[in-house]
Amino acid sequence: MENINIYKKRRWKYFAFAICLYLLFLSIPIVLTYLESDIMMSFTWDYHSSAATVINGITTPLLSFITIWLTFEAFWVQYESNINQLLISEKQRKSGEIQIQDLKEERFENRFFYFINLIQEQEKDAIIPLIGSSKQAYHFMFYEYKAICFQIAKYGVYENMPERRKLELDQAFHLFLNGVSKSSISRLSEESKGIELEKIKQMNEYLLSQQEYYITNKKMPKYLMDYNNNGIKLFDGHRLYLVPFYRSFCMTLQYLYKSADQKSIDNINLYRNILLAQFSEHEIALLRIIYLYGRNQNLMFIEECYKERMDTFFRETLLDYIISKTMNSESEGFIDI
Repeated sequence: MENINIYKKRRWKYFAFAICLYLLFLSIPIVLTYLESDIMMSFTWDYHSSAATVINGITTPLLSFITIWLTFEAFWVQYESNINQLLISEKQRKSGEIQIQDLKEERFENRFFYFINLIQEQEKDAIIPLIGSSKQAYHFMFYEYKAICFQIAKYGVYENMPERRKLELDQAFHLFLNGVSKSSISRLSEESKGIELEKIKQMNEYLLSQQEYYITNKKMPKYLMDYNNNGIKLFDGHRLYLVPFYRSFCMTLQYLYKSADQKSIDNINLYRNILLAQFSEHEIALLRIIYLYGRNQNLMFIEECYKERMDTFFRETLLDYIISKTMNSESEGFIDI
């Protein structure tokens, strides 16, 4: 509408200019007819006999000018109509784009929150006897991982190894995920490269003895002392719950990245924060632990173009949501020997 008003203002300027020009032409025959000056009387041709011819010669172009003006007016009306139609079409186009974007975002949100609901259902299915379910179960799992880290570090099987801490965290994760048992020695030998088999067996026996001690004496190890219920199975493995939980989260995150690339959403940070708001700090810490020490085996189903972004997310972005150093497995304050 602003453009139409501008065109109308220009039109009135042209009209005012035409009126002035018309008045100027109209005054010429009056001047020539009634103004008898010495200059006029000095003309060799008959002034009075030629007046009608002069008036006719001036008024004829004026009539032609009026005709041209009326034609211009007709074309101007059509021009304004075309401009107005273009503005309406542009407005409709923008409105259509907004509606399409809203529809895309609505479809995205329907699926996005459906995925979140699936993860929440998986949380509810995580039930540890005598502990609880859902977030309470993940709270226990997180501190059980810390307890295993403490036991391995205390035993000192990696004491003289370079990158000792990384090896301890990695070994603790695989025992935490699969459980400590007499048969776990086969897995330990594969995962503990550079360590003598005899030392691996000794560490496994040590962990089994600790497991038996906690069961017999009803006394929980360090980092699990808040749980004193009788009959709790320690170091029993949590693959059944953690792997589906982790994979569902990764698939939801990949869907978020893909939707952002397809322009289905404008603000990816908003939805990323909504996703992470569903989890406790212990669950977020566990997600990062699984990624760091799971050797990416659970990302095989992720599309190649998103793996680098996933790596950045788990290694860097998640740290913004893990406030305490005792929750960050890479921090020196994670366990205290």
